[in-house]
Amino acid sequence: MKVDGVGKIVEGVNALEAALKSNRVKKVIVLDTKHNKSNKFNFLIEDIKKQNIEIEIVKDNKLWEFHSRHNIVGICEEKKTFDEKNFEYIISEKILILDHFQDTNNLGAVARSAAAFDFQTIFLPKKRSVQITEKTFAISSGGMEYVNIVMYNSIFSLIKKIKNLGYWTIGLDMNSSNQIKDLDLKNQNIALIVGSEETGLSKEIQKKLDLIVDISMTKNIESLNASVAAAIAILIPPQFIAEHFSSSNLIQYTMMLAVSLPIYVCATASIPIAVALMAKGITPGAAFIFLMAGPATNASSIAIIKNILGKRTLYHYLVLIAFTAISFGYVLDNFLTITLPDMSSHTHHHVMDDYGSIILSVIFLVILVNAYFYRSKSESTDSKDIENNIENDQEKIAIIVDGMTCSHCKESVESAIYSFSGVASASVDLLTGNVIVVGSGLDEAALKEKIAAKGFSTK
Repeated sequence: MKVDGVGKIVEGVNALEAALKSNRVKKVIVLDTKHNKSNKFNFLIEDIKKQNIEIEIVKDNKLWEFHSRHNIVGICEEKKTFDEKNFEYIISEKILILDHFQDTNNLGAVARSAAAFDFQTIFLPKKRSVQITEKTFAISSGGMEYVNIVMYNSIFSLIKKIKNLGYWTIGLDMNSSNQIKDLDLKNQNIALIVGSEETGLSKEIQKKLDLIVDISMTKNIESLNASVAAAIAILIPPQFIAEHFSSSNLIQYTMMLAVSLPIYVCATASIPIAVALMAKGITPGAAFIFLMAGPATNASSIAIIKNILGKRTLYHYLVLIAFTAISFGYVLDNFLTITLPDMSSHTHHHVMDDYGSIILSVIFLVILVNAYFYRSKSESTDSKDIENNIENDQEKIAIIVDGMTCSHCKESVESAIYSFSGVASASVDLLTGNVIVVGSGLDEAALKEKIAAKGFSTK
């Protein structure tokens, strides 16, 4: 279902709960499933009834017009947004200015972090920027209700106005020699400016700001995800972890296990987060625990192992991951010296002084070539299988999906495709982004829209 207007559809328990507190909800639609048994869900339903808000029950999954991930949706009054011409009376001590964000997930994540740490105003450009959708509200987990959204035309005129109001303008850029960990952002009126995911802040914008800062990183990592960078800048004061948790490495190890075991983080995305945590005072060993335990398990896999293999196997699985991660973390902290290099003076050398390096290089090349031919053969076999499965009354649609980075992304695309009743089979190639869908009565536009709702772009 599509409804024009910012925030007129709010999906999910947390987002709907926040919308209720904002008195925007007019009607609630509930999918009647076995998942509607949590205490939080029941308390939310009771609150809705107390406010005499209409509740519609949908009993058939096929009639559910909203995202399959959610089973409760609110139809709301439009969330009020502001124009840069009259924003002075609603801004707070700490504000965020986003310059041409392109990803809905990042916008929702930034809104959630901003609301949690009292950045009450977010500025968004009117043109060439991601649109605020129901997905933004869902990912923000209610955060969008607690921030004021101001739409601006020109970032240059906006920066000038902000400066005239006494704000200290700070931009995030990976090439700056100034480190955000060295700043004290407390008790100051600050405007944090974050550039787009692809290009960051332009040089023209940087010249207009009071200060440009970087989040400490190694040369091997190009940039943090924009939402992660903004969140770290907002959330964690300089050396906060070192000051409060440095008394014992065991405390840091336990903290990293508690965070990484239940939360899903893909291997690639965990690297910049671990580097940023090290910059805030986490030991290299604790960061390694996060890198190892984060991609290895999550709440979903824990539940599946428990249900299929039993509690005993689950305990052995978690203990093995925790023991191995802590053991290697201990070795890194006590027997090796690891520091974050200064990006401005970082150099990298390769030295080949014996035949061992040459032999290893040859082995590595053989592995790469083998992997390439194996993948090509696999893709060819998959394509032939799909062709063989096409019946006379079926059609084939080819789509290119951008933005898939891990197996979870692939599963998200597949779930979006198989949500259509006419789909007989689908092949999703994670490396190339090629997607082939076979079935009858297929609507290519609807398929692309469904995939886009998962946060990917299509061609």
